[in-house]
Parts: sequence; C-alpha cells; structure tokens
Amino acid sequence: MYRWWCSYKVFLVVVALFLCLNSKGIYGDKDYYEVLGVSRDAETSVIKRAYRKLSLKYHPDKNPGDQEAHKRFVEVANAYEILSDPEKRRRYDAYGEEGLRKGFAEEESFDPFEAFSMNFGGFHFNFGGSGRRKERGGEELRASDIRIPLFVSLEELYKGSFREVLHQKQVICSKWTECERLCSSCNGKGHKVTTRRLGPGFIQQIQSICTECGGFGKIVEKPCKSCPNGQYEKTERYLTVEIEKGMSEGDTIVFEHEGDEVAGFKPGHVIFEVRLEKHHMFERRQNDLWGTLNITLLEALTGLSRNITHLDGRYVNIYQENVMFPGQVLKITGEGMPRHQGKNFGDLFLTVNIQFPRILTTAQKAKVKELFSTFQMDMEETTRTHEEL
Repeated sequence: MYRWWCSYKVFLVVVALFLCLNSKGIYGDKDYYEVLGVSRDAETSVIKRAYRKLSLKYHPDKNPGDQEAHKRFVEVANAYEILSDPEKRRRYDAYGEEGLRKGFAEEESFDPFEAFSMNFGGFHFNFGGSGRRKERGGEELRASDIRIPLFVSLEELYKGSFREVLHQKQVICSKWTECERLCSSCNGKGHKVTTRRLGPGFIQQIQSICTECGGFGKIVEKPCKSCPNGQYEKTERYLTVEIEKGMSEGDTIVFEHEGDEVAGFKPGHVIFEVRLEKHHMFERRQNDLWGTLNITLLEALTGLSRNITHLDGRYVNIYQENVMFPGQVLKITGEGMPRHQGKNFGDLFLTVNIQFPRILTTAQKAKVKELFSTFQMDMEETTRTHEEL
C-alpha cells in the first residue's frame, strides 16, 4: 500500500509538471515570449521596448473597427503584464500557469489600457478613436481640446464685443446603439472567468479581459444600416464668443465640453486664443498705447491744439504750447487701454515726428533767414538783460 501511494504521488507530480510545462499563458494558447517577439532570456528593458512598439502598432484608436488588431493589443498587454513583473515572470518560467495560480486569480481584471497609460505617461497619443475609457480611480477621461486662434482688432479689445462663430464638431450618431450587440463571448461583461482542473485537488480560476470585445462588452455590427457613415457624424452650431474689454494677446475664451465627441470620453473643450491684428495707428504695450504724432514745423515751433480720433470713436485733444523737437514723447494720462476686469486705464504715448518742408524757394529761404536773424537778436538781448539783472 505504501509503495502504491508513493507511485500515485509521483504520478500526480509528473502530470502537474507536464501541464505546467505545456502551458502557454493564462490569457490564451500563445507563449508570452512569442507574443512580444523576444527570447526567453530577454532583459526587462528589451521586453519593455517590444511592448511599447507593439502596443502603439495595435492600439484600437489607431486601428478603429479592426477586431484582430484589438485582440493583438490585449494579448500584448497581457504578456507584458506577466513578463515585466520579476516575481510573476519567475513563476511563469518555472511552473507555467501553476506558478501564477495562487493569488493571481483573485486580483482585479487586468486593464490593457492602464498598462498603455503607465508606459506612455506624460504623452498624449491622439489616434482619433475611443481609447481607454477610465482614468485610475474611475474618473472618465476627457477627449482632446480644440484650440482656435481668434484674430481681433484693437478696437474690439478696447470696447469689448461679441462674435458669432460657426463651429463644426464630431458627434456620436444618435442611432449608434442600434449598430451594437452584446458580446456573446463574455455576455456583455467585458471579462471572462475560466476554471481549469490541473489534476486531482488542483483547480484554477482565472479572470481576464475578453479578447473578442476588448473589455467593452459590446461588438459593432458591420455594415450598419442605421449609421451608414459610421459611428460619428458632423454637426454645427453657432457659438457666441465674448471679447472682454482689456483682454490681451494669448488670453483664452473657453467653451467647456463643446469639442468632438469620442466614445468613452467626455467631450473636450473648445478654446479660442486671442490674436491681435496690427493697427494702423496705435501699438499696444501691456495697458498703454503708443503712436506717432505727425506735426508741421510751424506747429513744432509755435505749439498745437489738435483732436485725434480714439479707438472708441471719440476725440481726444492734444495740446502743447511749447516748442517740440523730433522724437519727443507726449503723455496723455488715462487714455490707454482699459485694464481687463478693472476700472482703470493705461496711458497714451505719442512720439513727435516733425514734417519738414522738402523744398524752399529763394524768397522763402530769405524770409527764413530774416526770421531767424531777428530771433537770434532777440535771444541775445534777452540774455544781456538777464545778465544785467
């Protein structure tokens, strides 16, 4: 009896070892090393490079509607999940599925999109598809934002204005649910539980992502009569864009969740970025306005009183009674740009540019000489008077 019992135990061990050595992986009938295309003695860095390359190649967003690519994406993620973990890889290499049986079956279902996010953290790959549906913690991801340059005039920034902008975006077809059916492989659960008997007293239960639907629980019927143009269609609506007084270059106007709809994601935002058009008279420098004031030689010598038209259409008087010289800057307080969401204004600065006559006749030259000769005599007389005093 004792010999019989020892022989039976040896038989059980041999059977278990045979099953383990012939096991190709807990997620399918393919060897994990073959799935990633690496040797069994490959270093972790080689495994990671292989995974990154293949996951980008077969990502569902890059291959919309390609169920075979979706399956490959899940297989690659599953293989990487085991081989990238030193302990799981050791057990897999030594005992196959038997080495992974304890503890692993009780873990949460492995998310291939989670692995993709962790390996490409900090980078955004916009393949134009649905992609991973949930962030860690269950918060729904948001699709890419749409940024639109909004070219505005200096007058609009000074007074404030409204724009009606026709916005076209992608939306999910209202009848898309008619094109979907529950995945028969997992009954709409998105995962499957497999039970295997490895030998007398050895039972293994494994939960894994459904390779048929990729964890979504639904499969798209093609072709779909309800949505002949596919899952998405175009729609358009007008957005009323408010340009506030005093806004600056680079300021943004945000319309939340008005971006394209992507399955499994919240719509992104539409963001208008203010771009200032060049003005024919003024240049904006923060909250100040700068411009050039062209005056005649007579005005430079005798003074001026002139009205200029401001950005809101009203007149601003420029008064100067003293002699002015080229490049002189006149400051008009409080006539600059309005401060955004404030009550104060910047200042207006005008650089003087004197327009000299191009040609003088002989008679005009004689009169100018006579004038300046008289002016010189008056200056000398004034100087002597001051010295005597």
